[in-house]
Amino acid sequence: MEDLLRKQIAKELVVAAVASFLIFQASFVFYLFIVPVLYIGRKRGALAAAVLGFVVLAAVGIQLIVKIGALEGSGLRGFAITYGLSYPVALLAGALVIAFFQGRSLYKIIASTVLFAVVSIPVILMYTGNSQVVDFLKDQVSYATKLLLDGDESFSALGIKPGEITLMVRDIAFRDFIAAYFFLLSGCWYLSDLFVTRKNRDKRFDTERFTIPDWSVWVLIAALAGVLADHLLSLGWLGYISWNVTLIMLLLYGIKGAGLIKYFLRKKEFARRKQRSIVMLIFLLFLIPGLNLVVLLGIPGLGVSEIWVRYR
Repeated sequence: MEDLLRKQIAKELVVAAVASFLIFQASFVFYLFIVPVLYIGRKRGALAAAVLGFVVLAAVGIQLIVKIGALEGSGLRGFAITYGLSYPVALLAGALVIAFFQGRSLYKIIASTVLFAVVSIPVILMYTGNSQVVDFLKDQVSYATKLLLDGDESFSALGIKPGEITLMVRDIAFRDFIAAYFFLLSGCWYLSDLFVTRKNRDKRFDTERFTIPDWSVWVLIAALAGVLADHLLSLGWLGYISWNVTLIMLLLYGIKGAGLIKYFLRKKEFARRKQRSIVMLIFLLFLIPGLNLVVLLGIPGLGVSEIWVRYR
């Protein structure tokens, strides 16, 4: 019996490793490669998840080293390896934190995100001080913008200096890279939860049961104040962190708001077809510029309002 169990676990690990590696090859959804790791962690335990994670990471690392062999300069190659492995390593680390530690998954995802920020910010500062790396990134941004805007003449027509594009790209990236990690890790955890609970839907994550402590609103208020101050005074990294925390809190209160909408629909006993129509309407509003603010701010606002108004 134990031999059969070992063979079954080994088979699942091999299948999950191959699936993770193949998913990683699809660059636009590469982050989904940790879904099998999270699934194995929930089903077979943290140690199995760790073995699977290291196998996949080794395969990805070897592939990356082969790809960057043609780059000149040790500093540039080091940056390419760090850049190429940063998100895979960070996501795997988050998956292992979820697998190894007990407690609510939300808190483990937040802890992983804080760890990601603490480690990544010094690394970013190190490479932004490397002239070879900075020049390389400027060349890449300049090349991409020239392709999009059809030459330097378009810069002048728009009243934009080529160097300003690099600063704009930097600000956009730094304002959401921590939040993006939180979103990706949360999304992958949710997908793994769908697979794990496919035979027991009562244990599946449900937005209607999702809660966060009331004091969390002060985190949102402080982050919004930081965003406003950054807009007026340019606070640098303090401003970037405020933007990221704001986005994370808006997502959390957005999930809570979505749970309230689901509760209202269930309480009013709407038919499934009407519920789908309302969800589709919300999705369409999200796609329309200007009106999407109703969704992006309205649903989190509904979640925040439950602090003072007890809907259920």
